[in-house]
Amino acid sequence: MHVDTRDAASSGDLAKSVDYGDVARRIEAFVVRERFELLETLAERCVQLLLDTTPAHAVTLTARKPDALSNAIVGVRVFRERS
Repeated sequence: MHVDTRDAASSGDLAKSVDYGDVARRIEAFVVRERFELLETLAERCVQLLLDTTPAHAVTLTARKPDALSNAIVGVRVFRERS
């Protein structure tokens, strides 16, 4: 996530930072309750969730499917900015 961290870093105030545990729980709950045919759809929807629910002004997300091929790990990387 692309977030302005200056306030949190200078003050040490956790309230001015991103709760990464909360972010992980949101993504996990979202992925568990939805169904995705394409890895690309999963990545795009997760990025949009993060843009909608966090202070991030942009998100880069990498989603991998490690067992898709026997000789490689396939994946997709998505970058989106808040509009």
